[in-house]
Amino acid sequence: MAGHDLSNPLTSITGAAYYFNTKLGPKLGTREKEMLAIIEKSIGYSDKIEVDAEKMGRVFLNLMQNAFDAMPQGGTRTIANQKSNGNLQISFVDSVVGMKKEIVKNLCNPLFTTKAKGMVLGLSAGKRFVEGHESLGRVESQPGEAQPSQ
Repeated sequence: MAGHDLSNPLTSITGAAYYFNTKLGPKLGTREKEMLAIIEKSIGYSDKIEVDAEKMGRVFLNLMQNAFDAMPQGGTRTIANQKSNGNLQISFVDSVVGMKKEIVKNLCNPLFTTKAKGMVLGLSAGKRFVEGHESLGRVESQPGEAQPSQ
């Protein structure tokens, strides 16, 4: 939401900066050109602000709850992060016995569940939250093996 809320004013500021640059560029002094460059750099920086901490917290909590539910006898879940191509990559790896391909394929579909009770919109909503941050979520799983979900 924050990224979307910033997008509209940034579009206007970008348009105004472009206008001043094209119409007044040759007439601008050194200081004015420096100021315009700062504005353009700041627009680029601000355009990358999009993380909604509350929604991403809900995604992480949901992933943790699902792992907890899938390990009634206990197990481990490891959360790791790394920088990849200038982006933050977060991985959740657990000791849950892997899922069949049919389950993985439908995992983020609304109303799909393998549970007898509980909320069935968690993973589909989480997928929307992640994609709303212009990010990608993926699940890797093989029956009988613990695999990462990112």
